[in-house]
Amino acid sequence: MIRSSVMLVLIAIIFMYLQRMEKCECVDISLVKRLQYTEMGVAAFISLRLIGNIIYGDKFSIRTANRFAQSMFLTVFIGLFGYLSYLVYLYDIDAKGCECTNQKSKYLLYTQGAYYAVMVGVILLLM
Repeated sequence: MIRSSVMLVLIAIIFMYLQRMEKCECVDISLVKRLQYTEMGVAAFISLRLIGNIIYGDKFSIRTANRFAQSMFLTVFIGLFGYLSYLVYLYDIDAKGCECTNQKSKYLLYTQGAYYAVMVGVILLLM
């Protein structure tokens, strides 16, 4: 529960950084918008898990008897987090040499993208 709360705070910091990047002329605005929408999706995903933990008292899990629900959960997880990792990679390529992107929050975005890429990779290896 604490990890989900910390992740939501970090996502809020990254989202504010991306809002500042909308004013930056050397960054592709459509890429920044896609990053923002994907961050909102990740925040909603984490929020639903946090709400489930609050309601069910830390016993909320994706492990259910319903294999279809579990498969859908993993598909959404892999798709959303994998897409975010890909967008962070594109943003890194697009933002090189741009002065207005040189903020500490940029590294938080890169760390988040790398973390999610590793998570998706591990899940795919374990399948």
